Amino acid sequence: TDAEGEFLVHNLPPGVPTLVLAIADGYEDARVETLLEEYALNHVSIVLEELRPVTLNVIGSVLSDDGPVQDARVTVWTEDGYMAVAISDERAEFTFELVAPTDGFVHFRAEHASYSTTTVDLQVPADGGQVPLEIRMEDLVHASVQVQGFVRDPDGFMVDGAQVTVGTMEESLTTETVDGHFSFVVYLPDNPSIQLTATADGYGLNSRSAIIADSGENWVNMTLPLGPDNGNILGSVRTDALRPLEGAEVQLTMAGTFMRTTLSAEDGSFHFRLVPASNQPYQLSVVAPGYDGATVEAMGEPGRTTWYNLVVVEDVTSVETIQGTVSSNEGLPVANAVVRIGGAWNVVTDSNGSYVLVDEDLEGRWSVAASLPGFENTYEIVEVAPGDTITVDLTLGVMGAQVTTVGGSVLKASNGQPLEGATVRLARSASGTWTFETTTGADGTFDFRGVPLAWDGVTVTVSYPGYIDHMARATLSETDATLFEFHMRKVVQPTVEEPVISESEAKQVGAGVTITFGALLVILMTEVGRVALLSLLLVPLYTKIKREKVMDHFVRGRIYEFVCQNPGVNYSAIKEQFKLTNGTVTYHLSMLER
Repeated sequence: TDAEGEFLVHNLPPGVPTLVLAIADGYEDARVETLLEEYALNHVSIVLEELRPVTLNVIGSVLSDDGPVQDARVTVWTEDGYMAVAISDERAEFTFELVAPTDGFVHFRAEHASYSTTTVDLQVPADGGQVPLEIRMEDLVHASVQVQGFVRDPDGFMVDGAQVTVGTMEESLTTETVDGHFSFVVYLPDNPSIQLTATADGYGLNSRSAIIADSGENWVNMTLPLGPDNGNILGSVRTDALRPLEGAEVQLTMAGTFMRTTLSAEDGSFHFRLVPASNQPYQLSVVAPGYDGATVEAMGEPGRTTWYNLVVVEDVTSVETIQGTVSSNEGLPVANAVVRIGGAWNVVTDSNGSYVLVDEDLEGRWSVAASLPGFENTYEIVEVAPGDTITVDLTLGVMGAQVTTVGGSVLKASNGQPLEGATVRLARSASGTWTFETTTGADGTFDFRGVPLAWDGVTVTVSYPGYIDHMARATLSETDATLFEFHMRKVVQPTVEEPVISESEAKQVGAGVTITFGALLVILMTEVGRVALLSLLLVPLYTKIKREKVMDHFVRGRIYEFVCQNPGVNYSAIKEQFKLTNGTVTYHLSMLER
């Protein structure tokens, strides 16, 4: 068949039964019988089904005369080149799943420092499937020792799947590394010298001798050289501030025929192992959120390692955000807590205990700390990448764990009934800014748990639409809860009476208006009168406004804008924001309230 799966055969005899047989590697043979027509092109369609390899699931156990053998090293191999290693578990069991070999036999070897090495050959059933296997190990007749080690490449990376052979005067054993580790149990030879050989795909051969001891563990580590057709490409990714960049995507490509991708590690390092050697350069590129990408040419040199350090520049258009909430260890949101980010930024939590900071220069490693009088400071260290939004929730614990409860009830002054849904705020008396907020329940009660005794005194304010706000102060008790009781009175709207004018008063007003308009008419009939009246009306339009009055309106407008953008902002924050005195802030706030 050609590339399209088509075939053409000429000069076949017509009118007789014809058998068409199709054979292809990896597929079941297929056959079609047909009767060819004379003087015609006969079409035959054949469908090949893929071969389903016979799979074998070996479930085995390692036993001895003393019972199950745990931690035995079981190696399986076939003549087709398959090899794998497993360790018997606490029930002395192991499992392997493999494709049945062509010769029909699978070989197993069990090793343990306390038993003689045992080899078992298993004949594979024709239909494969699940096969039980029991390997029985005998007590040591000859003394044996364990030989183990790691196989690494020249750059220190573990070589997985390397074949390691150990040879003594009495025996020769082969195993395969798992995560770079290999282990043998060998009979203690008369000559304590052994020969170790290691090799792996893409690497060269390493052979060395070692002297083994008759007791304890014998460690022999081996290093495989890179093969002549491969090289390693290693490097690091750093920012323009020379800070290691973790999680950057590094890609190695060549003209669409080769591509590998990896991520930089915590220290910014990356590696591409066993890259095909080439006289043509590879393209080594890196991309990371918030940074401009970078690309360099990299060479895959035969049998060598090449290093490339990539530097990425931060995208100056990106902004970073650090946000979160501050709560007490009772789970209450903490308002007006100061959150410090590094040594450059301070923000204050709002009524929900939330804070947010958005800036173009937040990229880097920062401490995020929250503080409030009476509570122990708490902080977290965060790493912010360009363009990131990081959420940091902090919990404030009471200093010295000395806490109390503040509670009480809110009632209607008119009938003594509970007032549900009233807003209750708790503040440290010395600060004047509230910290906790709650609402009254159906029974009109409220409580604040976990209040620091270090506050000494507290202020509680209660508000409800249509009622007059109430405020009360108290000194905290070290033994009992501090309780308040508020009686809320409704706001009384004053009544405005309609003015009543008598008939005589109305006549007097009408006469006065008539005389006034008559006088104005007489004035306008003279030249001097018209000039005087015109100057009286227009001069105030050109009167110079005092600078102080304009600045007052400007500052008041800025304060109003700041309050709208920061609901729940306190008096001190306004004073600090605009660098004003106490009297000036009080004056402008009172004007805004009107």
